[in-house]
Amino acid sequence: MNREEFLKTLIESKYPNIKVFSEQIGVPYTTVRTILEKGVGNARVDNVIKICKGLNISPDILAPDFKISDTITNTLILMIKLSPKNQEKAFNYINKLLDKNQ
Repeated sequence: MNREEFLKTLIESKYPNIKVFSEQIGVPYTTVRTILEKGVGNARVDNVIKICKGLNISPDILAPDFKISDTITNTLILMIKLSPKNQEKAFNYINKLLDKNQ
């Protein structure tokens, strides 16, 4: 999954549609749509930062060498849908799994 597909998936999992998301973050719909169609690399940094803040992700995740599996994307989507309390529980569980993994 590329950066643009990843962003679109997150947007659609958290908001009814891209237009609502763009209104929420204060970036014109056409700008967000263009970023998703033509690439994050061609976008203004301030717009990418607004998108990341709106999705509560770090801009670092969108580095040019971005590669993410569908499993990670789907996990992140589920985490976003959880309440903050349950997000913390899930995070703690993942940390326990990492401890066992070593």
